[in-house]
Order: sequence, then C-alpha cells, then structure tokens
Amino acid sequence: MELEEMKNTWNLLNRRLDEDKLLKESLIREIIQRKADRVINKLINYDIFSVVTLLLLIPLMVYCYFWFGGKFVTWDIYIIYGIIICLSGIAWYAFKIQTMMKVDLSKQINENIYHINRYNICVRREKLFANFVFGPVFVFLAICMFIEMKARFDLWVFLICMVALASLTTYWTYKRIYDKNITSILRSFNEIKELEEKE
Repeated sequence: MELEEMKNTWNLLNRRLDEDKLLKESLIREIIQRKADRVINKLINYDIFSVVTLLLLIPLMVYCYFWFGGKFVTWDIYIIYGIIICLSGIAWYAFKIQTMMKVDLSKQINENIYHINRYNICVRREKLFANFVFGPVFVFLAICMFIEMKARFDLWVFLICMVALASLTTYWTYKRIYDKNITSILRSFNEIKELEEKE
C-alpha cells in the first residue's frame, strides 16, 4: 500500500515538474517574442521615418530647381539626380516595410526567419548602393558644381564637413540601427526555434 502511494506521489510530482517546465518555457517564449516584436516595430518605424523624410525633400528640391535652375548645368543635374534618388528611395523603403510587415509571430518560426533574412539582404544591397553608387555620384556632382560656380574656400570647407557628416551618419545608421537590430531579431527567433525543438 505504501509503495502504491509513493508511486502516485512520484507521478504527481513528475506531472507538476513537467507543467512547471512548460509554463517556464511558454513565459520565456513570450518574453522573447515581445522583444523581437519591439525591435521589428523599431525598424518599421525607422523606414517609415525615412519615407516621410524623402517625401519632404522632394518639394524642397523641386523648389530649388525652379528657383535657381538654369544658371548652372551641374546644379540642375545635381537636383534632378537628388529627386530621382528620393523617388527611388521611397519605392525601396516601401518594399522594405512590406517585407518586414510579413513577419508574423503567430506563424511558423522558419517563415519569419526567411522574411528577416530577406530584409537583411535588402539592407545589405542598400548599403552597397549608398556607399559605392549614390554617395560617390553625389560627391562627384557636388565637386563639379562647386568648380563650375567657382565656389569660395568656406563653401569647400562646408562641402567637406557635409560629406564627412553624411559618411558618419550612414555608417552609424547601418551599424547601430540595422545590423544591431536584425542580429537581435534573428537571435530571438533562433532561441524560439530551439524552444520549439525541445518540445
């Protein structure tokens, strides 16, 4: 009789331990999901901010083109190039937002990892184009424009400072906003995947 009671007690304790373990795992998963969701929203908000900024730049550039246009050829080319970059940037950020919004924490984790990796590829391509195509062309056109305008020395100093500031801002944006947050999301998803595999 005592042996039977001991077995029942032992089984009851085992069941409670299993329930406790499942509860802890579900709490851990919920915490990880909340953290990932917060970071995803942060990236989406940053991309929306970028779209709004580009939308505000376009009227300013159009105004500058019509107000100062026709005096210098390189100025006209510089402004037209800027408008084209803004328009293509809006389309690009809209695509990135759409890609990130496909991440749904109620769906399978592998599908979410796929969408985050796709977003990461978009960010890497954007970084390459910004560093090796858009940025250098902007700098080249600015130098040509300053030469054509026969700009004073203080304007050249201003240009150098602006290029340095733009380079540092671009580096900081990709390092601190994109790379750090994407790594954090992928780490969270891998932790959730490990928890699912244990079950």
